[in-house]
Amino acid sequence: MSPQMGSAESIVRINALGTVHLTETFLAFAGQGAALVNVASIAGHLFPRLLVPTRSSRLALTDPATFLGKLTWSTRLAPQAMRPGLAYSLSKNFVIWYSQRRATAFGAKGARILSVSPGSFDTEMGRLEEKSGSGRLLDHAALHP
Repeated sequence: MSPQMGSAESIVRINALGTVHLTETFLAFAGQGAALVNVASIAGHLFPRLLVPTRSSRLALTDPATFLGKLTWSTRLAPQAMRPGLAYSLSKNFVIWYSQRRATAFGAKGARILSVSPGSFDTEMGRLEEKSGSGRLLDHAALHP
């Protein structure tokens, strides 16, 4: 879910907690040779590490409601108009972190997990974000036209 598509809380709920739910469900059925690819974003890599609430991230599996509240609360450091974008960056940073942390559990089953951080795609959502100025993220992409 992109910054133009909802509130900070809905973005965190879908991007971060949605990733947890799908990943844990996939892991329960994963077998030898299975692979899961979680979609992160360039925006997740651009967020300053010092400001990433990794202590809160650890709550995603044990206390999802508190995790959601803490990650959403972190966006209150920004003006109202910037909160969805901040929630997007934080949630995608979480996807990267979480995918790395779950690698051991996947490896124990002979499976793999990874995250990818693509740039913008020519989709309705991508065009919506480009109109808001997010197209500038492509300047940080490894490949772009």
